[in-house]
Amino acid sequence: MKQKSNTSTRKCRFIIYQILLCAFSVVLFASCANVKLPETSSEATSADAAAESIRDKLPQTIQFAGDKMTILVDEPERILADDSEIGSVKTAVENRNDYISSRYQITLDVKTVSSETIAEALKENALAGIPEAHAMCYPSKTCVSLLANGLLADLTSLPDFDTEIVFDEDFYSVNTSVGNHLYLLATDTIPYYSDIYCIFYRTEWLNSLGLVSPVELAKRGEWTVKAFQNYAEQAASAVMQKSSYDVAQDKFGYSGRTRDLLISLLADGAGLDTVEKQSSNVPTLISSGAGMEQDVSAVRSLLKSKSRAPYYGGDASEAFLNGRLCFYIDKLSFIDVLYELKMTESSGFDYGILPLPTGSSGQYHTTVDADAAVLCVPANTPNKQLSGLGLTLLAGAGRITVKQAAIDSFLAIYSFNNDESCMFDIILRNTSFTFANVYGSGLEAVYDGTTGLLYQVLEKGSSLDSLLTKAKESFDECIRSNFQ
Repeated sequence: MKQKSNTSTRKCRFIIYQILLCAFSVVLFASCANVKLPETSSEATSADAAAESIRDKLPQTIQFAGDKMTILVDEPERILADDSEIGSVKTAVENRNDYISSRYQITLDVKTVSSETIAEALKENALAGIPEAHAMCYPSKTCVSLLANGLLADLTSLPDFDTEIVFDEDFYSVNTSVGNHLYLLATDTIPYYSDIYCIFYRTEWLNSLGLVSPVELAKRGEWTVKAFQNYAEQAASAVMQKSSYDVAQDKFGYSGRTRDLLISLLADGAGLDTVEKQSSNVPTLISSGAGMEQDVSAVRSLLKSKSRAPYYGGDASEAFLNGRLCFYIDKLSFIDVLYELKMTESSGFDYGILPLPTGSSGQYHTTVDADAAVLCVPANTPNKQLSGLGLTLLAGAGRITVKQAAIDSFLAIYSFNNDESCMFDIILRNTSFTFANVYGSGLEAVYDGTTGLLYQVLEKGSSLDSLLTKAKESFDECIRSNFQ
């Protein structure tokens, strides 16, 4: 996460936070169970031991001592330590890279090629003057486009690519693999936290309504789509009574970055998923929407509510900042803007964070944007064994340490209070790279059978079963043709 405010000021806050950490942790744990906080010394020892255990499982070979592993990236800081980072993230990334360099004597040779030109560079790397690469790190939507053009290697075919080490059980491997094939590796060692979605809300506005804090509902698993609608409509009580509204003056309940994205995120949060994995781990569309009726009805009701603002994106974020919108759904990175405003405003501006509202299951779901970076390997890698080993080392050597460092930094930099820490924990613990969001970003038939289909059902009132039947053949053919 790049820091946009004064770096020296944040360094001071970080140091003070670390000094108070032990005492602060006691208070937080007493009032919020299962919250993942910056580590105390004993927890840090446990995390370090777990990280060391993973490193002990890494391949012992030094076959490539003295070699360079060329990695193409759109942003160097995805792999290298970012000088704009403060605190433990920079240290964790440096330690990971230093371990690879010292233990395996492999130099990470990071070269920048933009997302817009990487496909052409891979096709004509000699003519474009781009060296052959052993690995790449780009947004998942870029990598899916490369996959569709036949430019990626199947990671499971690479010698020394160790799936036991790089996979996080029931998380990345389940959602980004197809059958016995894996082309995109999403891993905690490449932080994605700024690209996850959550709800921001105006605390002073909600407090004035005299309602139970939504944080308390979220802690109990009761922050549902219906509860969100109730709170949004209470916040927009005046406009709820009107037959027409004044966009510039009226106060609304909620909105988000874009209309399509807002609908998609609400569907994700409610657990509405049209994809299922067969016993062979090959995805297909569900045969019907049986069992989803209640959640479909709840999301439709929320979308039809007058509390939904008639604007999105910049207009919505501006309305939120100006006190005309109570809830705003966006990437976690939006917190940069809010925190700076909170620190500089004298008008009592304050905000809170919440997970996306859940459906009837009570299980929260946090969406990861297709801008989040993943690792992959070009089909024409000059050395498959070095590529496989290199990805295993990048993912394995940084497991736990980079993730925990990122969490610690978020909590420290933004001075989260107890409620914010609780919500941050819920948001992170329920994060997933879903098949629809990863592959729907670049494969049209996947989008049509997932995000696009749910948009028609939720916004237009179309029949779920009818659309599933129409989309199934194209979806299945897309899977067959792209994952061989």
